[in-house]
Amino acid sequence: MHLSMETCIQTTQAHLFDCLETEGQLKKWVPRLIRITYKEMPKTGDWKGASFILHFRGGKKEQEVHGEVVAYRKPELLGIRLFFAHTILDVFFNIQQEEEGQLQITCDCEISVGEKGNRLKARLDAWQIRRAFSAYLRHLKNRAENYPLSA
Repeated sequence: MHLSMETCIQTTQAHLFDCLETEGQLKKWVPRLIRITYKEMPKTGDWKGASFILHFRGGKKEQEVHGEVVAYRKPELLGIRLFFAHTILDVFFNIQQEEEGQLQITCDCEISVGEKGNRLKARLDAWQIRRAFSAYLRHLKNRAENYPLSA
């Protein structure tokens, strides 16, 4: 299942990309995120190929989502792959300069059934991801436009 969303944001490319790649900034627009643990970092200094675990608050216990960086071209492209119990989610953030101070961010998602996934549960996951992704994009826009880079 493919999902694509886009919005215009009034900020700089550097600030918006910082909101996408920095743990401190991510926590501000992904509210349930507790921390990120990096399992493997590439030796070249490039983020592409880095594997990580996102730790979320989820009721009484912490939930973990494993992931990896699949595309990285700062300050215009960030692609990650997240592995849920029944679903694999590929997310690509593409940032383009529209006019001075105005950026367009396009978020393309590909939701697929995991190797050991249940198709029905994967469809439910896809529905939840669609709802959450729209809210997260609004949080990102608010964060990038209303708070300076140093905040």
